[in-house]
Amino acid sequence: MATSLEIRRIVLQLPTATSVEKLAILIHAVFDKLFSVSKKHTINNCYPTALKIWNKINNSEFPNEIKRQ
Repeated sequence: MATSLEIRRIVLQLPTATSVEKLAILIHAVFDKLFSVSKKHTINNCYPTALKIWNKINNSEFPNEIKRQ
């Protein structure tokens, strides 16, 4: 389960994620840096979470966020 530190790092870098794939890479990088998870979890493990975040941002469930084109 993510703590506020991981969430904060991911949120701060969200503007750099221009696709679901890049967001999955970003999530993986944050968790790998903090917990050295790369041997246990691949980027593919991060894809479902990345997709949920991406869909919420793009479906205006965060009204103050700009939709990505």
